[in-house]
Amino acid sequence: MLDDPKVNFAISNRGTKEGVDHLGIQVDSDSELMEITSRLEKAEQQLFDQGVTDCCYARSNKAWAEDPSGVAWETYVNMADVEIFGAEKSSNTCCVPKPKTQSSSC
Repeated sequence: MLDDPKVNFAISNRGTKEGVDHLGIQVDSDSELMEITSRLEKAEQQLFDQGVTDCCYARSNKAWAEDPSGVAWETYVNMADVEIFGAEKSSNTCCVPKPKTQSSSC
C-alpha cells in the first residue's frame, strides 16, 4: 500500500486470469468515502455501493467502480478488524462485484 494517497494493489491468481485483481483507495472516514464516490458519480462512473462488509480481516464500508480499461477500483474505509479473510463465514462477499449475470472474480 502506498501511504499518500493510500492505494492498495491487489494482485491475485484467484480469478480467471493472473495479475491485477483490483485496486483500492483507502480513506480514513465515511465523509472522505462519500467525497470520492461523489467525484466518481460526477465523472459518470457506474458505482456499486457495497456498504458495510467483512472481508480480508477487516470490516469496511465500501463502494466499487470500474475504470475504462475494465479494472475494478474499491473505495473503502476500514472500521474494525475481524477474524475472517473472506466470504466463507460471512453473508457478504469480498470479491470484486460483477453484474448479476456474471460471477465474482474469486
